[in-house]
Amino acid sequence: MAIDYSGRASFAYVLVTTSSNVRAIDDAGVLGATGIPVFDTDLADIVFSSNISNDITWNQTAGTFTFKRAGNYHVMWNAVTSQNVQHNTQTYTWLLGTTVVYTGVNFVQTGFDPVESTHQRILSVSANDVLTIKAVTQTEAMGIEKGTSLIITEITSDDFASTTVTTAGDNTGVAEFNPWDTDLGSVAFADVGKVASGIVWSDTAGAMTVPSDGKYFIMVNIIHQNGVNRTNTFKLKKGSEIIWTTVVQGFNQEDPSETTICIIQDLSASDVLTHTWSQSGTGTSPAVFLQTGATFTVWKLNQDKYIPPFHPGDFMGGFDSLYLSVVSKAQTTASGAVINPFKTGNYSSADFEVKQARGIDFNSASGDFTVRKEGLYMIVYRPTFAAASDAIMTINIIVNGVVVNSANTPKVDSSTDPRDITLSAFVALDLGDEIAVNADSSGPNVTHDAGTSITILRYYGLFRHLDILENTTGTPLLSDDNTINNYSRSDTQIDRNSDQAPFKFGIRGAGTLRNQIGHVKDSVVTLGDKKS
Repeated sequence: MAIDYSGRASFAYVLVTTSSNVRAIDDAGVLGATGIPVFDTDLADIVFSSNISNDITWNQTAGTFTFKRAGNYHVMWNAVTSQNVQHNTQTYTWLLGTTVVYTGVNFVQTGFDPVESTHQRILSVSANDVLTIKAVTQTEAMGIEKGTSLIITEITSDDFASTTVTTAGDNTGVAEFNPWDTDLGSVAFADVGKVASGIVWSDTAGAMTVPSDGKYFIMVNIIHQNGVNRTNTFKLKKGSEIIWTTVVQGFNQEDPSETTICIIQDLSASDVLTHTWSQSGTGTSPAVFLQTGATFTVWKLNQDKYIPPFHPGDFMGGFDSLYLSVVSKAQTTASGAVINPFKTGNYSSADFEVKQARGIDFNSASGDFTVRKEGLYMIVYRPTFAAASDAIMTINIIVNGVVVNSANTPKVDSSTDPRDITLSAFVALDLGDEIAVNADSSGPNVTHDAGTSITILRYYGLFRHLDILENTTGTPLLSDDNTINNYSRSDTQIDRNSDQAPFKFGIRGAGTLRNQIGHVKDSVVTLGDKKS
């Protein structure tokens, strides 16, 4: 039986399960202005799988997504792409109707492709708005590769912010700096690239300030231009405290490139989040800067709102959000075999930081994650690879031993490593299901570096607004004749203000004791029956 998602927050998940080349220019050889819709099944022999709530519509022959209801939505596109003829920059454009709401770039070099880049931001949409994601390149064709995915999730809390670089700037120093700080002349933002409620974004400080205590989902896609080969260190900070760090290579033959941060972090009211960047071994020229499309996103989980039973699997109700976020702070031992970076046996000295966990268990001995509640879960796996020689990595997200998403990563070697990749999935899980991730190398001496992370968030279970539980009307639980109406998924039978059934209808009590003195005869009173 299909699950009724009415009353729940909206979502859409589309996954590319086969690879295909698509033309980025028309038959006359003219470059298209905005490119081709990536999720259009008419373009090429691309095979998709999908899971979409009933209030978002995917038009497969147009490659568009229509929002039936206004709201704020986090959109994340993991683009795994290649170049068919020669390397070049790819440009990705998102449109709401005819308005451009996001533009991002990534360089894809043949011989080092396919390349993964993550593009994300929060969009504020009106009812019946239509989202189209397009891609364009300067050469004959590009490849949309297996593992490409789109996840759209409705923001259910009142505290969120997302800001996107719309004009690239520059910074000539190699010392640690905040690339989001407009006082440094590094970037520019436009109103179309910003949306915020509760959380305050400051251009001149390049910082997010949160309004209240809680757990926060943080995602940053850093699209960076290096100019020459540089070793980049990226840090996420809470005040002066470093809460996440990674080191990636800036390869001048692959400018611009993209690095992703994704964690869940415990924050207090007035905490300030910043992101910094430093380089080593390069001097001060040429300039380094964030490129168009880099985005800083933060939103608060609804972990403090209790939800009463709604679905038969939610026997005791529960909290909106179940989640887990783990970061490795060590490097795995070098190997050419399959590596699970969250298994202690793959380290000489493992060091995992469990940043936040509720309702999901982490077994570091096996490297598995076990969920305690059924639902739809978003999984974001972000490994960082280093290699002594050329290697192609295949990375996998696995549920109960079955691969649910897989992608080939770019070639990794000593000239381009460390290199990070992001792979995402949005899957239905049952109580006790196990999640695992791994990477399989085509070459020897490959490691997962520090900064490798996984974030898992239970999304199914979130309500759009808590007040629907109090204000929604439907078939009453108790009819006028005191019969109890059966639960129905197709009905809005969730009113918590229902009249109480007579006590003796639910449990044997004093009323059942009549005529029992001396065991004269059996009770004539029976429990009330439900409707058939």
